[in-house]
Amino acid sequence: MAPLGGISSCLQLIEKVSIPIVVSSALESSVGISAGVALAAQLPKKNESPLPFGLGTVALLEGDVVINPLLPVDGKIKVEKVNVDLGKLKKYSVSDSRKKWWHQRITDIYNLGPL
Repeated sequence: MAPLGGISSCLQLIEKVSIPIVVSSALESSVGISAGVALAAQLPKKNESPLPFGLGTVALLEGDVVINPLLPVDGKIKVEKVNVDLGKLKKYSVSDSRKKWWHQRITDIYNLGPL
């Protein structure tokens, strides 16, 4: 969803298509999953999909950075605000050298220009 500009942009795009919509994540913490759940909850009736959404990936992580992780119960995730736990955020933060490595990698890819 983030590459498309967030919830509002996704909803505008969804209004223009006539195919079933599936909202999925890519191994995100509950912070990212909460946005996906919010989008899924706002899908127009015409876009209801018989396919399952892929938003249960928090359970695949070693830990989460929020106080109450968004985990599916009976195949459903509640739409609710998440609160970041600063202690967990620090625990799961990467080193400064790893941040620098990722920043450089993203910069290098960006500088390649459009495909």
